[in-house]
Amino acid sequence: MRDLDDGRDYSFVTTSFGGRRAVEQLCAQIANMRWQRPGAVPLVRLDTGSFQSKTYGKIASPSFTVTGWVTADGQPYNELKESRAAPQKALPDDDIPF
Repeated sequence: MRDLDDGRDYSFVTTSFGGRRAVEQLCAQIANMRWQRPGAVPLVRLDTGSFQSKTYGKIASPSFTVTGWVTADGQPYNELKESRAAPQKALPDDDIPF
């Protein structure tokens, strides 16, 4: 991870259930976006989330909130609408009798 304000690099290390789940959710979101936009890189804000434990009650956990997407060279993407294919025009009805 890199702080965009001052360029410092950070590593997020976790062994907790909540931390692993946050990383897995971020990875899934990246995989989904890269299906549409190969090489997309997320802009992420580290937030605090929580989950409920039967034994310990409410447990605080990290949460990665994606605030935007950029290309591999740091350029912002245009709106998603532009990357989707235009809808195809309906074909004219033919003379099939059923």
